[in-house]
Amino acid sequence: MDRMECESPAADAPTGPVIRALLAAASVLRDWERRYWSRRMLEEMGDDALRDLGISRGDALHEAAKPLWRP
Repeated sequence: MDRMECESPAADAPTGPVIRALLAAASVLRDWERRYWSRRMLEEMGDDALRDLGISRGDALHEAAKPLWRP
């Protein structure tokens, strides 16, 4: 039996409170990472690209200045 066959499927994974808390924390960190990269992209976009999105330079800079935990 190879290694892949020995691993239990995700549905059988433990779901205790510690695991749920870790999964929730990982989800929050993923959200923060997405916000970081999308805000950096907004900050670096040219005026033409921002205009195509319907966003002013001021709005883009305002969004880019937000802390990660603010949606």
